[in-house]
Amino acid sequence: MSIHSGTLSINEIGKIYNVGFAYAKNIVDKLEEIGYIKKSTNFEYSMIQTEQAIDAYIKEHLEEFRPDYYNTLELKNNGKPTLKAKAKKAWKSAPMFICRIFLSLFSVFVFIISPSFASLIFGAMCNIGYGIYISKRKNMKFTEFMLRPWFNVRVRTVSEIRGIMRKSNIKFKSSGYYETLRRLKIHLSAKKKLAEHYADMANNAESENEFYQSINSCLEVLEWMSQFEKYEVYNILEEPSEDIRKIKEGMPISIERFKDRMKSSGKIALEYDDMEGHDFEYYCADILRKNGFANVEVTQGSGDHGIDILAEKDGITYAIQCKRYSSDIGNAAVQQAHTGKSIYKKDIAVVLTNRYFTAQAKEEAQALGVKLWDRDKLNSMIEKANS
Repeated sequence: MSIHSGTLSINEIGKIYNVGFAYAKNIVDKLEEIGYIKKSTNFEYSMIQTEQAIDAYIKEHLEEFRPDYYNTLELKNNGKPTLKAKAKKAWKSAPMFICRIFLSLFSVFVFIISPSFASLIFGAMCNIGYGIYISKRKNMKFTEFMLRPWFNVRVRTVSEIRGIMRKSNIKFKSSGYYETLRRLKIHLSAKKKLAEHYADMANNAESENEFYQSINSCLEVLEWMSQFEKYEVYNILEEPSEDIRKIKEGMPISIERFKDRMKSSGKIALEYDDMEGHDFEYYCADILRKNGFANVEVTQGSGDHGIDILAEKDGITYAIQCKRYSSDIGNAAVQQAHTGKSIYKKDIAVVLTNRYFTAQAKEEAQALGVKLWDRDKLNSMIEKANS
């Protein structure tokens, strides 16, 4: 395994383990869920665990991440058809191929026996009849079939588009090449509006969580749309890949604009995002004191059992873990706080962060009774402390 600069991406995982995109995405989603990696602001994933630990986990559970539809479509781990699937496809087309050879030989035989205009007409009628039969089998227009070799290209195009739609769980029926492109453009138009909606949400986001989620959702839609660029259904200046490039190149400016807007609105305090971990713990301890907490104590950096601050309020004792991260917090922090609460014999476990929490972390916290204080909660306490 070779991961550079402590980061990885879905494409890198695919290349390292020779698996398809959907397969690699399942691996990355699971690594993020169990807290081995975290999503960074540049749309890559930063490693929390060591490269060796991540590699060992992936190799141990590799088969578990294989998408179900790979088996249905008989695909290899890299997403390409197996030899068996290719053989089945060839076998299905064999009768039509043999039929075409037979008709051609029969037409030649008839012409040799009786070289006349009637035999030429007979041969032409055989080919036309075959064309009508095959075009109906393929749900193609007869004229498209007769325009070989373009026909083969168009059959492949229709098949590929239908395959992408099927994998995306989109109901898609068409009866020909032009009808397929027409219906595809309707879907792409709706997707473009969805991407614009997410972009608008990002431009008007009222929290960092909403901002980054909107950007990521917008990019995911555009990535899906970019699959169809090779079918020339977009104008050159409107290709999704160009939109993706502009968004990624403009991210630093977009982030600065968002921070300036949030700062001017008084909804966010940015100074703690640049703090070191221990400085953030003392900063949070000070905020807690100003919010009425007593006996606030920052634990030692080593051997703290995952608890950074001990505090008390209204007769209830708290064991608090502080997380100053650049991405959302996974369920590993929740488990550590729950364990640390028992070791310190406190009433309530809390995870306090400058970010937000993943869905898995929220589920884990609800099951274990751990309180989650995210960025909005922290800003609320800061505002109260400064009032």
